[in-house]
Formats: sequence, C-alpha cells, structure tokens
Amino acid sequence: MDSASITRVSNMSPGRPGIKVMVKNLAQTARDVTQGALSGDQVLAEDATVQTRLETCSKCALFRIEDSRCLQCGCFMTAKVKLQAARCPISKW
Repeated sequence: MDSASITRVSNMSPGRPGIKVMVKNLAQTARDVTQGALSGDQVLAEDATVQTRLETCSKCALFRIEDSRCLQCGCFMTAKVKLQAARCPISKW
C-alpha cells in the first residue's frame, strides 16, 4: 500500500462503511431508480415523502447530523431521500 492509500484510509470516519460498500450501495440505488424510471414510475419522491424520510433519518442513531450522512450505507441522505425508489438500509422507510 502506498502512502497516499494509507492517508486516505486514515482519513475515513469511524463507523462509516468503506468505499467499496458505498459504491455498491450507490450503484444499487442508481439501478433501482433507473429500473423504476424505465417502468414509468416516478423518479422523485413527493415533498411529503421526502420530509417524512428526513425526519425518520434524523431520529436514527446511524444518522450523522454534521453532514446528513447515514453511517450504515454511507449515503448523503438529503439527496437519497428525494429518490422515490431509494430505500433505507435498515428498512425504516
């Protein structure tokens, strides 16, 4: 491992999933959204759904307020909650 890799690893936040897991989660969400869109489903969630999801996330122990990030999947929740096909990684919404 080169020194750049060591620096990147040491700068990761404790509790946040690794980059491979976050990329996998992002790819799954992108796949779900794309499949929904191709099937004619709504891509963006309704405002009320977005608000409910954010409220649920904000009460979760795995939600990091500083950057609105989920420590389970690594996603930025202010973006993820807006996608109709997106799912909570621990099935809270």
